[in-house]
Amino acid sequence: MSRLGSALIALTAFWPWPAGAAPTESLGEVSFRSSCRPSAEALVNRSMALLHSFEYDEARRSFQAVLAQDAECAVGHWGIAMSHLHPLWAPPTEAAFRKGAAALKRASGMARMSARERGLIEALSAYYAQPAGRHVDGLRAYADAMGRLHSRHSRDVEVSSLYALALMATADPADTRYTKQRQAGAILQSFVAAAPRHPGLTHYIIHAYDHADLAHLALDAARHYARIAPDSAHALHMPAHIFERLGMWHESIQSNLRSTEAARKHAATAGIHGHWDEEIHGLDFLLTAYLQTGDLVQARTIRDRINGMTKVHPENFKVAHVFAMASSRVALETQNWADASRLELQHPGFPWHLFPWETALVTFAAGYGKARHRDVRGAEQASATLLDDEKRFTQLGLPERALRARINAGIIDAWTALARDDATGAVARLRQAADLEGGMAISDAPILPAAEILGDMHRVLNQHDAALKAYERSLARTPGRRNSIRGALEAATALGQTEVMARYRSMLAGISHRSTP
Repeated sequence: MSRLGSALIALTAFWPWPAGAAPTESLGEVSFRSSCRPSAEALVNRSMALLHSFEYDEARRSFQAVLAQDAECAVGHWGIAMSHLHPLWAPPTEAAFRKGAAALKRASGMARMSARERGLIEALSAYYAQPAGRHVDGLRAYADAMGRLHSRHSRDVEVSSLYALALMATADPADTRYTKQRQAGAILQSFVAAAPRHPGLTHYIIHAYDHADLAHLALDAARHYARIAPDSAHALHMPAHIFERLGMWHESIQSNLRSTEAARKHAATAGIHGHWDEEIHGLDFLLTAYLQTGDLVQARTIRDRINGMTKVHPENFKVAHVFAMASSRVALETQNWADASRLELQHPGFPWHLFPWETALVTFAAGYGKARHRDVRGAEQASATLLDDEKRFTQLGLPERALRARINAGIIDAWTALARDDATGAVARLRQAADLEGGMAISDAPILPAAEILGDMHRVLNQHDAALKAYERSLARTPGRRNSIRGALEAATALGQTEVMARYRSMLAGISHRSTP
């Protein structure tokens, strides 16, 4: 790659490129060797930087600009196909799948390409060769093909980083050893010293270790990524994934304040009508962090802001998740069971039928509220719906979602049993749910940890020693949770354990807004 191309991606990569202007845009440094014309080189690198930061819509527009420079650039067509595949997110819609497959077909028909480029195209073809709707099978085929390509180009940073991403996308949610995540992390970290400003390496390291048991391994990457690509809203947000895993709520707040502001600026510049999904995603993390610090004024302000949104872009799973969770988080974290029992889907014009997993989260939140509010019939109906969801998610090839639905149904059943005065059965059911959750290689954090809920039940039953153990179990897996800390403090107080009480008071002060419990 030329020095000019490297400088352009690091300092002056932008979309669109206005005549006579050269605004700076820092997205990291990518040097993607391609067979495209030299005039398209900087745009290819810029497009890859955006792709590595999951700025998929902007990456697609940037690859289209590559093709405007060089219509026979195979990488340009391949990049468009890649922008329709989001390995760590939701499956593409049928329309997106068709567009990606069409772009890849055009890429395959280009005469000018290297063996490495052809390998990338053939690997992606393994995904698009599967019928639409067979997302998991397609990802496995793609990962296998990328593994073969990686064996031939093991020191190529682009091939290696994309292979690592494919490994993560096909990891087994029941593998608590995190075999593929650790393998991906090792591949990525082997390149960091030579390419410290490559956005994909650091971004994917965060994703590889975005699990309760591994998050500490990504703390350096989390603190570095935002400095690598400060003009990517997603890059500014991603450190919060690790901060949240580690209970570093104040750091998460600062990360997402920057991210949401960058997202709003991008939306205005790009002419996006309404709220961009990156802003909404960051607001969800802000809401969580404010709740954990006890800043209910800010939390409720963000909830109301989210619930008042009418126009969003695009209407995808990220937006669905936040729309489903905003009111649910506030009701459940403040333990307002009456409000929780009345939860329902907000935003009636939103295409909820496309997002069954997100609607299942509201079913759980409302059902759990009903169970705690002693509405036995309503709770039983919610549990039955979740068990139906478990079957549906299993058929869709979403084992983690299916298991989560079963766990959530078990939590509701446990509190329903307690409402029927079956304390022994209630504790047994809830302990089973906590054990199931403890055996998951969690990628999505639960709304409320099952171990914390078990602690709440023991405390209601005045079983303070068991409650303390459950809260400690919860905090070991989900550090810094306010309700777990407060529950542990109350249990330790009931037990007269002064040293334990002091430890949890200190924890609570450390996470609290203005250090006030």
